[in-house]
Amino acid sequence: MPVTDTWQRAAGIGVPVLALNGSLDSPDHLGMAERLIRAVPEGRTATVERAAHYPGMENPAAYNAHLRTFLEQVTG
Repeated sequence: MPVTDTWQRAAGIGVPVLALNGSLDSPDHLGMAERLIRAVPEGRTATVERAAHYPGMENPAAYNAHLRTFLEQVTG
């Protein structure tokens, strides 16, 4: 089943969104993450150094640090 109007519906996401990028990921994926955080009301991004498309596997310590910071920010 095709998913339609994805970018238009993103504005309706009512929770904070973190786009975690690998610094070595392809430019089109980095661009999609930037587009996503601009489309949602509470979007932010973080870059995991020395990682490509699977930052949670390629640099788990940095990935977890970014995720921890994000969760601390959104939970107060």
